[in-house]
Amino acid sequence: MVAQPDPQHLLFDYAERFRTLLTADAWTRLMMDLSRNDFLTLLLLHRRGEVRMSDVAEYLDAPLNTATGVVARLQRRGLVDRHHSPDDKRVVVVALSTDGADLVRRSLLDWTHFAGRVLSSLTAEQVDAVLTVLDRVLGVLAEDAAPAAPRTAPRRIPID
Repeated sequence: MVAQPDPQHLLFDYAERFRTLLTADAWTRLMMDLSRNDFLTLLLLHRRGEVRMSDVAEYLDAPLNTATGVVARLQRRGLVDRHHSPDDKRVVVVALSTDGADLVRRSLLDWTHFAGRVLSSLTAEQVDAVLTVLDRVLGVLAEDAAPAAPRTAPRRIPID
């Protein structure tokens, strides 16, 4: 029987190995110097375009006031634009600004470059094995994730 590796030892070993692979500038570019919620909000806007603030809150699984703070921080950095919907002035919508779209595009190019280099060095069987392991890792982590409390949908009030 093979002994299981010590998780802490593995973590530090791999962190040390990754540390030397990316310069501080490359790390900042890849992570866009953002918090988790900032990063997820920019990805949401990149994929879906203009969305309502309530959509951001739902995507982040956070209260509306948290999403509002995230968007305000991104707006101060010039990465998003926020305005009232022309159809319903009570609704606030948000979209990537030109600078925000450029930042996401550059970061995705960097991520794609790194992923492409790794994938091109592997055989098709190795790629399948990596993806299988990643799916398993995500499955285990999903089992450990606390179940989210059911959220009620925002009440829609028709305007005549």
